[in-house]
Amino acid sequence: MGARWDGIPADVFMDILQRVPASPRRRLRVVCRHWRDVIDDRTRRRRRRHHARAKVLAFADDGLRLPRAYVLDDLTGKDAAGGKDLKLHGGVVDWDATMVGSCNGLICLHRYRGDAVVVNPSTGGKLAVPPPSKAPGETDASSYSFAYHPATALYKIVHVPCRGGAGAAFDAVSVFTLGDTSWREVPVPAGTSCHLSFGLVSVGGATYWVAADAHSLMSLDLKDERVAFVTKLPVRVGLWLDLSWHLTTDINGRVGLAVCSYEMKRTRTLKGCQTKVWMLEGGGKNKKTWALRYRIVEPGRDKPFHQIAWPHAVHGEHLLTTRNKREYELVSLHASPMSEVRAHCGVVRTDECAPPPSVGLYDNCRSVRTFAHVETREPLALYRCNDDDEDEVDDDVVEWTWKFDGEQGRWKLMLHCSLMDLTRAVRSEWW
Repeated sequence: MGARWDGIPADVFMDILQRVPASPRRRLRVVCRHWRDVIDDRTRRRRRRHHARAKVLAFADDGLRLPRAYVLDDLTGKDAAGGKDLKLHGGVVDWDATMVGSCNGLICLHRYRGDAVVVNPSTGGKLAVPPPSKAPGETDASSYSFAYHPATALYKIVHVPCRGGAGAAFDAVSVFTLGDTSWREVPVPAGTSCHLSFGLVSVGGATYWVAADAHSLMSLDLKDERVAFVTKLPVRVGLWLDLSWHLTTDINGRVGLAVCSYEMKRTRTLKGCQTKVWMLEGGGKNKKTWALRYRIVEPGRDKPFHQIAWPHAVHGEHLLTTRNKREYELVSLHASPMSEVRAHCGVVRTDECAPPPSVGLYDNCRSVRTFAHVETREPLALYRCNDDDEDEVDDDVVEWTWKFDGEQGRWKLMLHCSLMDLTRAVRSEWW
């Protein structure tokens, strides 16, 4: 093998590999040492370029309108148009679709019926995903996460079976790998639970959540599919001074924790609101530790004026925050330059008269969630089941439902024609 392949230039070799689907491409590492070194080296370079090219995706949600997603090219505040509309139409249309995540340019949306759809906005490709076998009805979108494992090049949707806040213990989590025909139940250690108010985040080949004790960080390794305790949170959460809390991420693939709390004076009078953001650092042989990196200080306020954007809070050289104007049903997205944040030792002071630069304003909106996003031409047809061509949703189809086939033991996709197609059919039959 070495005599025939070691002499091939790395650029030529990678050009050949680019024509191979991502998942088999990673498995080619085991062929020989030369292949492994070239693939690993180019993968690291591609990951750095990926971070450099990533943009902020803002998902505007009001629970009533069609899903709206925008990609922001500029975070300096010079262009506050809100970004380019990705126009998630076709088979994605649903009145209560919620974005689960974005991985390498692919977007995962959860529908209120409990099923999901993966979309590539650049190509228009769509892939319908059935509901988990243990959650056939309506489920909370916050109990899902869309993930990618760089070593295996596999995309996975993770569902943690809990509802509301601190849920009861469960014995398995559901995992769907793009390209498979059904969900799998992954056993978890006894007593595993989830506090859903923290949300789920997926970075670095793992999905993270907080246990029902509101103090233990748990993770599902997406390669070995094993659930394990990671570490304790840096602070106790849920005390009477705490207003909100959730897990966050940054562009470098780190997990963070954002907690907004009242700040009291020594006289026990209200001093204002303060949001603190810790990032989990370290790894490998070094034990992971929490480091307090950012603070949003709001003196004299009885409720937060700005909130840390979530789940994606730190994008390159900007700290992302959102501001709600509920009386007008407006949400604005802001970006504080990290140079200013570092100059003030990680403190961002917000003032109603001089807020951080606005990079987007979204009307008829109750919340804006942020994600890191890159454009890709990756065809979703690579993950379509060969024996079930209808798993990919047609551009002209605007609705579908799932029906569980007891004999085959799996969900089957039932497509419905659009209103225009139905009108044409009625006209044809009438005349």
